Formats: sequence, structure tokens, C-alpha cells
Amino acid sequence: MLHNFSSTRADRVWKLCIPRFEDESLELRHVAERRARVLPMLKICSFLYFFIGAFWWVLPRGGMTFEVWLFFRLNSAVSTVGCAISTLLLLKTRQAWRYYDSLVFFWGCHFLIYQAFTCETTEILLGLEVTTPEHDEGIQILSCICWITGYLSYAEVNLILFLSLVHVGPLVWVLSGVVFGISTAPGLFMKLSLMYYLISMLTFLQAMRSERARRQILQMQISLEGQAQMERALAEAERTAIVNKAAAAEQQALRAFMAAVFDIIGQLEWRTIEADSEPKLCFVDEPNPALDSLLKTCTRGTPLEVVLGPAPDPRAPMRVKYTRERQRLWSYAQTEAARPG
Repeated sequence: MLHNFSSTRADRVWKLCIPRFEDESLELRHVAERRARVLPMLKICSFLYFFIGAFWWVLPRGGMTFEVWLFFRLNSAVSTVGCAISTLLLLKTRQAWRYYDSLVFFWGCHFLIYQAFTCETTEILLGLEVTTPEHDEGIQILSCICWITGYLSYAEVNLILFLSLVHVGPLVWVLSGVVFGISTAPGLFMKLSLMYYLISMLTFLQAMRSERARRQILQMQISLEGQAQMERALAEAERTAIVNKAAAAEQQALRAFMAAVFDIIGQLEWRTIEADSEPKLCFVDEPNPALDSLLKTCTRGTPLEVVLGPAPDPRAPMRVKYTRERQRLWSYAQTEAARPG
């Protein structure tokens, strides 16, 4: 029971320190957005670091020996060129991005390790005779702190590797002082080491806080996108309902119009006007004031062609058009009316 409680508590602490989305799609989107944020900053930092590394070669070596000067300059060149090549790979190929955290980790380890050596410890490491102590512990620690706070704070490196780097730097610094000795007072060395570790841990805590804030913002953004998508779907459904309602109203108006037109025209029936003539469509013997008012004549019992007006003289030019229109009217009427059984 105690073991399970400890495991659960450890998991909670781990998730608090190293946040991660349970949904894999959210995690992939977070990685993609991180790449979009980091690449512009990476280009600027790589350019500045390359410029500083090139400028470092022309600085006078002062009181340090040539071997020590060459040790630091070669390591600086390796760090600068490695940073430039890594940046080019990350910019040119998307597949290289999966190794971004590892590249930064190894690059950072190299930088923090060789910067942890002072001139005196470097001379001991190279087997040279120790000259007058430079007392450069402060400047070396300042270089390491500037790299951690100035780069890792914005690099958005994997927090596990960030935490490892935070411990690699101070550990190498303390080990180099213990193994090769120190040129300052032990108390001052302990204060510098403690300050180095404390600032590194505070930087890690700030990076962890920023990582959680970015993930919360992403969750909020996705929630807003889902809400906006739902609102668009509701608006589309409402628009469709309005269109359907308008179409139904239009159909209803069309049916009402047809009913009104039908009431004005009236009803037809087949009727034989003369004994030896064929049946014709005629208006029924019912009063239809609306139709009588429209045609300006009484339509009760009259043939259908009364709607065309008076028949022209057989010799008049309009007779042909009248006959054609009457034939069209009869054809239409025959398709709409049933002949008597």
C-alpha cells in the first residue's frame, strides 16, 4: 500500500515537472508549433554565436600559454561549427528535427564541460607547468551561466535533458576543482559553485513554468477552435433551416398562386355544342365573376378559345397566328382535362 502511494505521488511529481499531453495528436501539434517558434530564434543565435566564435580568435591571449589558448580556441571552434551545422540540418530537413533535443544536449554538454576548466586546471590537464594563477573562476562560471540563462531559457529543450544539463555543468565544475585544485579560497569556490547551481535550477524552474503555460495556451486554443467549429456548424444548420423554410414558403406561395389562377380561369368540361360536331372543352355553366371581369365577357358555357378573344376574319393576316395559338391552347387543355368516358 505504501509502495503504491509512493509510486502515485512520484508520478504526480513527474507529470508536474515534465508535462505531456495524453492525447498524442495534441503532443504532435505542440511539437510542430515548438519547431515554428524555435527555428527563427535558432537562426539568430547560431549567427551570433558564429560571429562571436570568429571574433574570439583575434583576441590577444594575454598571459595564458599558447597551449591553453589553443585548447580553448579549438573547443570554441568545434562548438561554433557544430552549432552552425546543426542549425543548417534543422532548417533544411524536417527529419532532423526529431534529434533537436539531443543535438542541443550534446552541444551544451561540450560547452559547459570545456568552460568549466580554468587556465590553471587546463595546464594541469595538458601536463604543463602551472604558471601564475589567473583567478578566472568567476569569468568561466559567468560564461556557463550566460549560456544556460541566455540560450536554454528560449530554446524550449526537452525538460528532462534540460534538467540533466543543469546538473552536468555544476558537477563538472566541482569535479574539476576537486581533482585539479582551485586557485581561490575554498569558501569563495563553494559560494561560486552554489550560485552556479542555484541560478541553473532557477532557470530550469522558469523553463518548466513556461512549458506548462505554452501547453495550457495550446489547450485553450484547441478548445476555442472546437467551439468556433461548433458555432459554424450551428450557423450552417440554422442557415439550412432558413433556406428550407424559405423554400417551403415559396412552394406554399406558388400553390396559392396556382390556386388563385385556377379560380380565375375556372373549370372546364367536354361539351358537344352541335349535334354533328366533335366535343369541345367549354367552361362550365357556373358563374365566374373573376374570369368574366378578366375577359370582359360572359364565359358561362362558352368554348375555351374565348380566352383568345374574338376570332379574326379568315382572310386577315392575324388569322394564322390565332389558329396557331388556338391549337396550342387545345393541346395544353387536352393534356390537363380528361375526355368523357
